[in-house]
Amino acid sequence: MSHFKIKTLSFYVIAISSVLFLFKIVSTYGETRLNAAADINGSYQFASAENLPDCLQGKQLNLNIEQSGVYLFGNLEVASPGVSPGVYDEREVQPKSSQGKGMKIPFNGSFEDNQIIMSGQGNIANCDSEVQLTVQGQHKNGNLVGQINDHVAKTEGAFLAKSQKSKLPSAESTEGY
Repeated sequence: MSHFKIKTLSFYVIAISSVLFLFKIVSTYGETRLNAAADINGSYQFASAENLPDCLQGKQLNLNIEQSGVYLFGNLEVASPGVSPGVYDEREVQPKSSQGKGMKIPFNGSFEDNQIIMSGQGNIANCDSEVQLTVQGQHKNGNLVGQINDHVAKTEGAFLAKSQKSKLPSAESTEGY
């Protein structure tokens, strides 16, 4: 008695061939049509900004972005001139420097088709009310260029934010001792 019958053998050959063929189609589609979003993680210092609310005029602004695919998270650091953004104690929200107060406004948004849309709200020293900001722009040559809107003060202005080199070692370099 033979263990291999022609019907059983042909069934398995057809089933395995079909799976391999479908795998090849899906792989080819993924390689040609699906692309990961560009990596825009990092800190961007505002080099120029027009038409900001009065309480943000003359302040040093840094937009910190963390990316998870097309989703963006981060904050807008607001510091008085002479105060370096990012000089924070882990337990404090205020900078260690006594030259002025700093503030972080949490932001979230998305990054699709090279377009960034992030928004956040918070209270800032010297502002009469809470600010509600939306940043819309493009990632070009490592910098962000676009519009910043304050929905409370009804202002809209252009900005240019330049990428800042991270002073901290990346998580990749600390893994796998």
